[in-house]
Amino acid sequence: MQRLIHYFKETTLSAEVNMHAVVDFAVANGWPLPKPTDPRDRLAKEFSDAARQEVRYDRKTSRPYRANHAVTEMRNGKQLTLWIDIDEAPRRTMHKAWCSVESKWLAMHSSCRSTWTIGTASI
Repeated sequence: MQRLIHYFKETTLSAEVNMHAVVDFAVANGWPLPKPTDPRDRLAKEFSDAARQEVRYDRKTSRPYRANHAVTEMRNGKQLTLWIDIDEAPRRTMHKAWCSVESKWLAMHSSCRSTWTIGTASI
């Protein structure tokens, strides 16, 4: 996609890029249009975004915390994202949500650490 944007700029001699013009240019040059988004999927994403953004404040400390957490689960061979309210969820479900977040954090952290270790070893 980046190459096509550069090609568009070279062809049109334009320094400013309107992405709708790039789309028209791409389609005219044989680039296939993506399949339209299912309206139900789009609305589900909007609800997920709203759930992710909900913030509450701790009664004792007045510190903010996310009210809802995502838990991924496999059902019938498909990965689902289920949203749970942190104040209502059973401990087992919250543990599952935390382990998912923690494993992603650890993977990212270990990747950064190995890069840092390699970088310092070469000095």
